[in-house]
Parts: sequence; structure tokens; C-alpha cells
Amino acid sequence: MGHESLFCTRGDNLLFDQKASHGRILDDPEVPQRLREEASEWGFPKDEFTDNRHRPHHICARQDRCIWGEYTLSESDGRPVFETGLQRRHDDGIAVVEFEFDSHGVTKLNPSYPGVRAGSIFISHDPFQTPYRVVLPKNVNRLLVPVACSATHVVCSARRMEPVFMALGEACGIAAETAHETKAELRSVDVQAVQRELIKRGGVVLYENTAITPQGF
Repeated sequence: MGHESLFCTRGDNLLFDQKASHGRILDDPEVPQRLREEASEWGFPKDEFTDNRHRPHHICARQDRCIWGEYTLSESDGRPVFETGLQRRHDDGIAVVEFEFDSHGVTKLNPSYPGVRAGSIFISHDPFQTPYRVVLPKNVNRLLVPVACSATHVVCSARRMEPVFMALGEACGIAAETAHETKAELRSVDVQAVQRELIKRGGVVLYENTAITPQGF
């Protein structure tokens, strides 16, 4: 199946789900009449995306597949190290993740267990480093992957934020340019040179209560 066919299938499935959910609200007798009347006025904006049945052209996927990188970010990266009370440090840090671990539930609310949904978490943590190794796929050379970088499901719920993607994308661009100029492989690129350029541009590669420039920079 080609990319366009796959996209259309996903879009049609989303449209079907939206219509089905809307229909259930309108037709379910257990839904209060006031809400059903209000829901009858819902729909896609008539003045937007007029060339596409008023539906957006692109669908945002909250989480998708990730690479298996030279390092995999996990929930433990957001936990303080016992000896220091601070998040784990990485010598090759190129970005910082700060949003909470925020995973949506995979089941409906059950009145028997109020406030509990399987798979639902929202865990605060201090900002933690993202090392260069997470954008380096195992066993694949000459490739950097800033968005689908190596991370667990829990960390994907935090590193999915656009500021992280922007920071990782910028770091990968600098790394690629550095590798080209020095005729080095991406795996052996001078990461400190990449970090210096990021800091020069106002980027953050280490955060411990406040943005910190690592020693020696």
C-alpha cells in the first residue's frame, strides 16, 4: 500500500470515528437531552478546509514508532540520581525534556474505579537531558533521527512536545554540518563542537534548576 493510500485510510478511519462518536452522543438515550441538543449543533467549521470536506489535510499522531538508538531515553532519566539528587547527566546532551510524563488512558472510565484509567499517567519531573546517542540508529550509518528518536513509551509522552523536536532538529543539523566540514562519520562527530554551537545560538544542553553551561564551555 502506497503512502497516499495509507494516509487516506487513516484519514477516513478518523472521520468514521468522529462521526460514530458524535452519533452515539445524539442517539444514546442515557445522554441527557440538553447535551444531545447541544451536540446536534456540533460539526466541522464550514469556513475552514473548504477543499477537503472541511477536514484538516494532515492528522497529528501523538505517538508513533521510534528507532532503536545507541541510547534509549527512559523514565529513569527523569528521576534524580541518589548520589546527587539531580537528574542523570550525559556528556553528549544536546537538548532538554521538561514536559510531564503524560500518557493517555487506553480504557473508558469505569464508575466502579473513579479517577482510574488503565495506562493513564501524569508524572512531574525536573527537566532532563537528551543525549546525542538517541538520534543515532543502531546499525544504520549516515542517518540522524530527531523526531522518532530512541525513547520508551513513557518518555515519548514527554519528548513529543514541539520545543524538543525543534531543539533536536537543530542539533542534528549542526551535527550533520560539523560531520561534513570535518569529514567525520556522524557516530564519531565532535559532539562538544555541536554543543558549543548550540549554546552559542542560545540552546540549552543541561538544566539543573536553571540553564547551565557545562564546565569547559
